[in-house]
Amino acid sequence: MLGGSSYVWARKHNSIHHSLTNITGQDDDINVGFLGRLSPHQPRLKLHRLQHLYLWVLYGFLAIKWHLIDDFHDVLTGRIGTHRIPRPRGRDLVILLGGKAVFFHAGVRRAAAAAPVVDRAVVLRHCFLR
Repeated sequence: MLGGSSYVWARKHNSIHHSLTNITGQDDDINVGFLGRLSPHQPRLKLHRLQHLYLWVLYGFLAIKWHLIDDFHDVLTGRIGTHRIPRPRGRDLVILLGGKAVFFHAGVRRAAAAAPVVDRAVVLRHCFLR
């Protein structure tokens, strides 16, 4: 239960990425926007001189972007990068939406469970660090 759509993953990673690995404009996995340059065919910016330092930290947030933005964008537009994909229907659509609902529900429950701990930490900090 990682939260990613298996429907999108099967098309994005298994079909497109493995057929067109690391080809600029074809493999969406190497398109991380202006923050990173993962191919010599992508534009070079001064910022990229330091990407070996900061990209590792940002990479940890990539999964969140996939779950919250990319899966929905790909399904709603019917495209992954420049490649058309069929929109899910029937059982595939139910599994996609149900999986996202379970993922988001679990995330909200975890955040709610962590809130009292954070509240206590804030209160204790104010009490003892004054």
